[in-house]
Amino acid sequence: MKKSATLAFFTSVVLFCVALCAVVILGILEFSTIIFVLVFAVSIIVFILRLTIYEMAENIRAREE
Repeated sequence: MKKSATLAFFTSVVLFCVALCAVVILGILEFSTIIFVLVFAVSIIVFILRLTIYEMAENIRAREE
């Protein structure tokens, strides 16, 4: 779980920085809330997918033993 959370955290940090720069540079204040909600959603999706992959790999290794 730690690896999945770490990846999701760094994904959100990078995407928040990119989104913030895009909002500031382009001046799109109307869509800023939507952009930040999407960044949060992407980080949650990354966490869920990565956690699922780790669990599947663990189950496969458990079956082989």
